[in-house]
Amino acid sequence: MVRSVARVSAIALSVGLSAACASAPQSVASTSEAQPNGYNADTIVVQHPKFGMYAKTSLRLEAQVWKKGERAPSLAEPLHWSSSNINVAWVSESGVLTLLSPGKAILTAKSGTIRSIKNILVQPNPVARIELAPATQDAVYAGDIVRLVARVETGDGTRIPDTRLAYAVNLRGMPHTAGVMISGEGLFTAERAGDYLVIAASGGISGHTAIRVLPRPSTGQVASSSAIVVRKLEIEDVNFEGVIGTSIPLRAMVGTGGSKRPLRESEVAWTSSDTASAWVDALGVVTFRKNGRVTITAQAGNKQATKKFNVQRETAARIALTVQTTDIRTGDTVKLREEVWQKGGNPLRNARVNYAVVAHGSNSAPRMVSITDDRVFVASEPGVYTIIAELGGLAEQTTIVVRGRGLAGVSLR
Repeated sequence: MVRSVARVSAIALSVGLSAACASAPQSVASTSEAQPNGYNADTIVVQHPKFGMYAKTSLRLEAQVWKKGERAPSLAEPLHWSSSNINVAWVSESGVLTLLSPGKAILTAKSGTIRSIKNILVQPNPVARIELAPATQDAVYAGDIVRLVARVETGDGTRIPDTRLAYAVNLRGMPHTAGVMISGEGLFTAERAGDYLVIAASGGISGHTAIRVLPRPSTGQVASSSAIVVRKLEIEDVNFEGVIGTSIPLRAMVGTGGSKRPLRESEVAWTSSDTASAWVDALGVVTFRKNGRVTITAQAGNKQATKKFNVQRETAARIALTVQTTDIRTGDTVKLREEVWQKGGNPLRNARVNYAVVAHGSNSAPRMVSITDDRVFVASEPGVYTIIAELGGLAEQTTIVVRGRGLAGVSLR
């Protein structure tokens, strides 16, 4: 783990993450010993992806536009992509490629009057198991950068070195994820303390790990939850069970009837009776880790309220994710809906499915999008986003294009 040694601004941290581990290979043109390129005509050079072309994965395509006789690629020329078979490979004009099913497709990169094509063969996804963990067990503090290590295997235990994993953080109803960044190579950092559930997915299979981020030591005074006067305290009821690998944000409420209000972070202290089974952070986010019975306690003033969970593992056999539309504008809302079945076809209703988002071309999806507790997606920035619904080692995903207000459509082809 690389640990920051001083307070780092969000901008500097974003630059550091992008430089350390960009989500796609970046081309750097050197002019110190530049030579004419040797091309007899304007040319588009498509770079070969470094990942396997497996169904149910996404990656960013890269290409360079070379003008005849120039010593460096043209950075000003616009580049547009398309696919000949959108049932096999779906590509945005900006080059985000989503591989949907096994088969053949022709990808076309076009700039002005010149074009280049690339034939691809999408293979069945061989991933059967993903194990995810931090590279170190050292304490993690706000601002630290943590490298995640994923072991990806086939059904017989063979390692798969070239699959493109989608790394993301559970956002569903989470109050503290806006300062989180995670790169396409699995570098994680969070600006504020809390418990975070990180997901890696490929081909409908997922792995997850919980990361506890501690606050930096501070000499400032911290408000005490015992300093307020509370007459009645309760934890707002939730309709979900404690399922390993999921998180539930709890709210502590004071008052009675119509005068109830949620307590602020500084007014309430949260504890877990068994941190092996479940963590709870300062915001009341409970992360379930292993089988067991656990009591979560909220304390404010001289009052306490408790919520009990019987933490269990649920084995999902299938997840289906549906959305109203996949082409929206910034600020539009999209209702997400999932259905989960156990073996035998029985629906699984009481597990809180995780929702995470990959922002292609950015490490900062949690700054750009949100998913409410009742599964409403909204994006504040244009881009191409992959939404992942995940539970019990299974994942289902969909890709949404978000366009700016008043801009021409950015289609997926």
